[in-house]
Amino acid sequence: MLGFTIAFFFIGVVVLSFLKSNLPGMKENAQVWFVIGTTVWGIVTIFLVIWWFNVRF
Repeated sequence: MLGFTIAFFFIGVVVLSFLKSNLPGMKENAQVWFVIGTTVWGIVTIFLVIWWFNVRF
């Protein structure tokens, strides 16, 4: 479970950094989806970390 959580976090960081580098050339609609995707990724990451702590301890 910890491996999945760490992999999800780091893959998300890589994808978000790639998208952020292309952000100035995106249309406004794509920027809105970037913000929504970042928010959902953060919420899921927090949920996975909390879930891992509940399972582990």
